[in-house]
Amino acid sequence: MRAQVDFDYYAVKPVGGDIQLGWKTLHEGPDMFWTPRNGGHWVVTRAEDIYDIYRDDERFCTEFVAIPKEEERERKFAPAERDGAEHLDFRKAIMPLFSPKAIGLLEEKARTMSIRLIEEMKPRGHCDYVADFAAKLPIAIFLSMMDLPLEDHKLLAPHVDAIARSPDHAAISRAFNTMIDYLDGKIAERAARPGDDALSHLMRSRINGEPISRDDLLSLSANVMFAGLDTVVAGLSFTARFLAMHPDHRRALSGDPEKIPDAIEEILRRHGIANLARTVRHRTEYKGVVLEPGEMILLPTSLYGLDERRFDDPLSVDFDRSDKRHVAFAVGSHRCVGSHLARMELRVATTEWLKRIPDFEVADPDGVVARSGRLNTLSALPLRWPAAN
Repeated sequence: MRAQVDFDYYAVKPVGGDIQLGWKTLHEGPDMFWTPRNGGHWVVTRAEDIYDIYRDDERFCTEFVAIPKEEERERKFAPAERDGAEHLDFRKAIMPLFSPKAIGLLEEKARTMSIRLIEEMKPRGHCDYVADFAAKLPIAIFLSMMDLPLEDHKLLAPHVDAIARSPDHAAISRAFNTMIDYLDGKIAERAARPGDDALSHLMRSRINGEPISRDDLLSLSANVMFAGLDTVVAGLSFTARFLAMHPDHRRALSGDPEKIPDAIEEILRRHGIANLARTVRHRTEYKGVVLEPGEMILLPTSLYGLDERRFDDPLSVDFDRSDKRHVAFAVGSHRCVGSHLARMELRVATTEWLKRIPDFEVADPDGVVARSGRLNTLSALPLRWPAAN
């Protein structure tokens, strides 16, 4: 039986300013339903199904991972929208960029950049955390990895935002093409002057035993860029908002920074970010529901972390929770290669912020802007702190 709900995942309404609680209301309905919005697609709402479908490569593929389908887009992200042996080749190409050694080298850069941004705004006693900090740090780290000009973040940021949140096909295509054009120009420059940076490494990759093609290089570079920017911006923003609103949790981390890695995992569980999809490969049945080839299934990570069938008291944030496993970075063969880099950025940024601004709060609750879409994000987060901080 096909349950149908008129649901638009680009228009989830926050509950008390909390976008994840807006998603949580879906747990009051069916575990799986069809919505006619955004071209029509399935939505699964329970942790068990989100986990199972992510891992089921036999019945579900990554031909399209975003809803609505972007069938007119010339290039697909690699490895995110590739399957099988091709997907493995692309993963192998980027894995050295996220090795422990590579992340160790980036950690000092992340720390230096975090400290500089914090010290610049600290005397003011206030900031928009998203615009002044969260949106700047990941882009700076990506550009540093690629040995690209740091000032280019002003060009890239709005296009990454459009791809993450716009339901408008035309806007997404324009943003994607702008990113591709930017990378194409940088690749041409780097071909003449290769180095030891990440972009030069990608240019030396081999796919199917052959030197990587220009199109595949652009898709691979765009995937690394997109995945390394907006997801971390959202993670930083939700972490800062939670700590600003929960002084006991904040003081616990300030007093014992060793707890920060576990705290980040628990915050990621409670504040799911990605809302990606899978495409049905062939006619199949899932828990009594008949699925047709080409149909899409939305897998909201926030609903995994908030499922009371999976977690006891899922709405509470407990840094000492024994089981805080989440799917913020997906699971299965397409698990995010850059998850260790993202965790490092979240850990370093949170640590350095609490060292320098241990007491802060949301300056204007009405000024917090939460949005849903392919990613759940905060686009504004006004914070303030005492001058004595």
